[in-house]
Amino acid sequence: LSSITGSASLITKVYIPTYVFPIAKVLSSCINLCFSTLALYLIIFIQGIPLNPYHLLIPVLYALLVAFSVGIGLILSALMVYFRDTQFLYGVLIVLWMYLTPLFYPVDIIPANMMGLYSLNPMYQYVTFFRTLVLEGAMPSFGQFAWCFGYAFGFLAIGALIFRKL
Repeated sequence: LSSITGSASLITKVYIPTYVFPIAKVLSSCINLCFSTLALYLIIFIQGIPLNPYHLLIPVLYALLVAFSVGIGLILSALMVYFRDTQFLYGVLIVLWMYLTPLFYPVDIIPANMMGLYSLNPMYQYVTFFRTLVLEGAMPSFGQFAWCFGYAFGFLAIGALIFRKL
């Protein structure tokens, strides 16, 4: 969110493509994701849960998640330059988004008539994809792949366009 505004002194002194800053913030967060994944697999190993070949798709999921995050990061960093209140709205929206994503509650408690709306949540698709791989030990459906690819490259394209325009 503040990758551009926080680096304003560097941007004004030296020519560096500005899109590097939001991408660097997202990629630096991937280090935390890697350590979290190591902790997850340590717990899987301790619990004696068998690994399956579908776990090899986790890097694909992470790549899609990074593309999605870069797109969101480009949008937010561009908006932050012009609308400084974005940082306050973001705090509220990210908490709301977290509660609208079934992270701490099972998907089964979502009413059937609300599933269409829930499937539009990008994070629901990524969490479901991950749960299918790790918890169910199964291959995600073509629909799950399509949603994740669509959100990743859709938001990346929209983010690049908005960032370039602003």
